[in-house]
Amino acid sequence: MAKLKSFSLAQHYQDPSLSILRSTISTVLEALPASCANLELAVGGAGADEIEGIDGHPTHLCENIRRLLPRMYHVHINLECLCDAMLGTWDPNQIFHPISLPKLRSLHVDCADYLGRRECRDEYHHTPERTWRSIIRGLQHVVDLRETGTPEVTVLGSSPAGRHPQQDIYQTLLRCHIRKGEDSTTTWAFPTPYMPPPNGNHVFNNRHVRINGGDFVALGRRPLHYIAGDRPWRILTNGSKLPATWDHHLPWISDEKVGLVAWEEWIERWPRKKSSLAVNEELTGMRLIEAEERKGYEVKSLVEKTPQGYARPTEAWNRARLFREGDLQLEPV
Repeated sequence: MAKLKSFSLAQHYQDPSLSILRSTISTVLEALPASCANLELAVGGAGADEIEGIDGHPTHLCENIRRLLPRMYHVHINLECLCDAMLGTWDPNQIFHPISLPKLRSLHVDCADYLGRRECRDEYHHTPERTWRSIIRGLQHVVDLRETGTPEVTVLGSSPAGRHPQQDIYQTLLRCHIRKGEDSTTTWAFPTPYMPPPNGNHVFNNRHVRINGGDFVALGRRPLHYIAGDRPWRILTNGSKLPATWDHHLPWISDEKVGLVAWEEWIERWPRKKSSLAVNEELTGMRLIEAEERKGYEVKSLVEKTPQGYARPTEAWNRARLFREGDLQLEPV
């Protein structure tokens, strides 16, 4: 334990039922030796929120994380409750004081909130903004410090699907890249239409995700966040997890084992199991939506194009499907 260099506490890719008390997580973090300079804390909503600490208040993990971050090289954070307290403190004049992270090389924070993500209790944070905005602004203060180098700093967020009579507005994952300098922050937006399940059941957890590196099918939410976050930490064939950028020459497990299938492989196996986006693109002979890089960190969903000569049914349940104008067929995908 005294020579521990990297620590990962995460839900297992084959068993998402991890349940662990926040007070237990806090105790583990406080016990990490000074040699530990890489941290993954990715339990999602598995931590209970009501466990009281020694002062009678519920455990606030963001403060535990803040105390550890200055010595860290690679960090991945995915907790149900997050706030900017892990990145600094607010003074009585409502001025934010960021912590210094001189050793940091990579930091990825997952705060995509359509999964039920919540901000920490009011007494712990001082901004009414969504977690996405407060974390990004806190990180902008951190990376702009003179002692901060040029780490890879990203935040994963989300924008919900929308309703419109003639548009299909996708639930969209957002990966924000925070860099030094004004106006240098950019965000990738990835469309994530639903996929029909390959086994014929009626549980639609699979997603067709189009990222800047290609198309994939994610078999659940965790592999979806894994690919949209650019695989920040990966699993070795021996079951350990390490930062993806570590140069250790050890073999990773395949993407498919974590529930991620390249689009070409999926279609070869299940040629009839396609997203509405894929069906529409086959019909029109053109790509109707792309991953999109934007300046800043606006929360905005991607919209599939409706080409001239095509229309969408007015029924909400079938709006994702394109038809040639004049075609009255209204069969769902």
